[in-house]
Amino acid sequence: MLIYIKIEESFWNGHIVPKVMPDPDGSKICDEVLEHYFHAVRKGSAIPLVGFDDQLRRREELKRLIDCSAPGETDREKKRSLSRK
Repeated sequence: MLIYIKIEESFWNGHIVPKVMPDPDGSKICDEVLEHYFHAVRKGSAIPLVGFDDQLRRREELKRLIDCSAPGETDREKKRSLSRK
């Protein structure tokens, strides 16, 4: 049982606390294979999300309504939202 605690402690302190992603299967060969197949992707790169602006704005609007709404206000919004479909 003590061995599992040591393994968990090592994982926690080596990956969770410093926010370091572990190797997919713990081996360097796996890193090499991933690099071979996905060499165009670089650490820190991002793929822009396109076409989500309206949905994200609507989500923020709904979140604001939920966070500070009076009783019944969210029910009216639900009906409004359902009538759009």
